Amino acid sequence: RRRGGEDLEDPPLPASFRGRLRPYQVAGYRWLHALHGRGLGGILADDMGLGKTVQVIAFLLRLRERGHPRAPDLVVVPRSLLFNWEQEIQRFAPSLEVGVYHGPARPSLDALMDRDVVLTTYGTLLRDIRKFRKHRFHYVILDEAQAVKNPLSKTARSVRRVPADHRLCLTGTPVENSPFDLWALMDFLLPGYLGTLQEFREAFAVPILEGDMDVTKTLHHLVHPLILRRTKEQVARDLPPRVEEVVWCSMTPEQESAYHETRSRLYQQLQREERKPLEILRALTILRQMALHPALVLEDYAGGSGKMDVLLPAVETLIAEGRKVLVYSQFVKFLEMLRAALEERDIPYAMLTGQTRNRRQEVERFQKDPGVQVFLLSLKAGGVGLNLTAADTVILADPWWNPQVERQAMDRAHRIGQRRTVFVLRLVTRGTVEEKVRILQERKRALAEALIREDARGVKQVDWDEVVDLLFARMEGGGGGR
Repeated sequence: RRRGGEDLEDPPLPASFRGRLRPYQVAGYRWLHALHGRGLGGILADDMGLGKTVQVIAFLLRLRERGHPRAPDLVVVPRSLLFNWEQEIQRFAPSLEVGVYHGPARPSLDALMDRDVVLTTYGTLLRDIRKFRKHRFHYVILDEAQAVKNPLSKTARSVRRVPADHRLCLTGTPVENSPFDLWALMDFLLPGYLGTLQEFREAFAVPILEGDMDVTKTLHHLVHPLILRRTKEQVARDLPPRVEEVVWCSMTPEQESAYHETRSRLYQQLQREERKPLEILRALTILRQMALHPALVLEDYAGGSGKMDVLLPAVETLIAEGRKVLVYSQFVKFLEMLRAALEERDIPYAMLTGQTRNRRQEVERFQKDPGVQVFLLSLKAGGVGLNLTAADTVILADPWWNPQVERQAMDRAHRIGQRRTVFVLRLVTRGTVEEKVRILQERKRALAEALIREDARGVKQVDWDEVVDLLFARMEGGGGGR
């Protein structure tokens, strides 16, 4: 029960942790300690939205407070989640010193080895694997670890080569397609535990794929102690009826360049011309679209979008968990882009915008057909008058800042007849007008409320010079690159 003076079952929460863990999160925190005390790695496989990140942050903070050997913990994430991790550590464990190793202007890795936590991306680690191999880390933690599910990929081979005392994986989908997904994660955590890839193929993968239940049970017995998975249904008693979360998105490099070029052009125009409210609101709408996807504004734009990089993997994860998801946007053109992306991935969906004629049919397909797990809705057409209690997740792709409009969208799922906790994800692009209006709401609520009013009096009462200065001037430290 005890190893090195540490209680393996009931470690106290770290003294400097800012926040409160729900009971199931405390259980996960203790499970991580139990693994650590026994020198084992594991897979924290809770459903999306249950707070895998905060459990790990509390765990790492506790190890720091106990004074383990001075070596940083390395957290490897998809690029789209880099800022989320940085924000969550700042929120819950501000005493941890964080270094971000990513982007064209990234510091030397040597300079970050005195930090408590180093954050990097799978792509950066792959490119700089020789630099990472020169250092030893205390923990190497893979978030969205299904990124290494192909054991023969260069990424999977790279993460296995990083020297570390301990290893962890975070993923809501430890097995997506085949038993080989699980072997890839276990070979990262405990090399050789399930044999070589060929041995695993012959002993487990082929028999399991042929339906051999005895072999399936044997594999389950081997890995069960090393995997902790809780579904939303299992921990429902620990959750409030609705859980809301802001998911920060970083712009892709090409999006960041296009956004700031457009912002500068609009700002200069507003500086030169008379600041008419409708012109300012038009410019504001353009920046909101740029923060969502520049292709909504620029016909020749062929680059990516940070929002899309976060949204599509999130939808795929939720589908794999068996969830039903409402995706809201104010911009129908963006919903059309999402429709095309879902069709490319052979993901069935329903869709409702102002142009939808068979409104009832689309609602019934989503409500009654278990194969239709995604419903794309425009905020105006899908915000009122619908009962969508088949859904338990709401994604606001480009949330507007009127709380009433957002509540109406959430209430399509969170209403009488809903028996499950509803999860709401607000996607906000860092370093853009989306983040600024969020700050505006917090600091200048009266101005924010006037901005979102639709009557003429609200327009007349706004100090439009203040709006331009707040929303269009460049944000210090804005942008997605590092």
